[in-house]
Amino acid sequence: MTVAPVGIRYIKLGRSVKSDSNFYASTLYYLLYIIPFALFIVAIIVYRKHIKENANTTLSRTKKANSVAVRRLKNAKILLRDNRINEFYDEILKAVWGYMSHKLNMPLSQLSKENISSELTRRGCNETIVSELMSLLNEGEFARYAPGDAGATMDKVYKLALDVIGKMENSIKK
Repeated sequence: MTVAPVGIRYIKLGRSVKSDSNFYASTLYYLLYIIPFALFIVAIIVYRKHIKENANTTLSRTKKANSVAVRRLKNAKILLRDNRINEFYDEILKAVWGYMSHKLNMPLSQLSKENISSELTRRGCNETIVSELMSLLNEGEFARYAPGDAGATMDKVYKLALDVIGKMENSIKK
């Protein structure tokens, strides 16, 4: 009696898997490999650009100057509504001096009216805007530190501050 080997089978030649779909050779198959790779490359480029922009502190301070000033002016508006005179003028002056410090990339300790005026004219700012800024600083400091009725001009100073900072944002050349 002969025993036939159980584990050996004949090799069939030809296709082993019958499939009506040609997915492995289709365009979709290749796109599913290429698209994630392309997205990865784009993400790396965007990330490097973001890092480069954040590394430039001068540029980031200049970009954030307006948002910081607007936030302070919103606080000043609340103080105006509550008729808190001293705090209002403090906030207005902090908004303007801080804005100029960030925009001109100068520390607050080096800022003076003369420095601001000369730097703004050097950067091509309109002379009327510079004079409005100086007027705003003078009115704010006078109302804050001089005796008298400081509450009478609060609304005028607030509107002037909004106007001057808006004009500065549009006119200062980087």
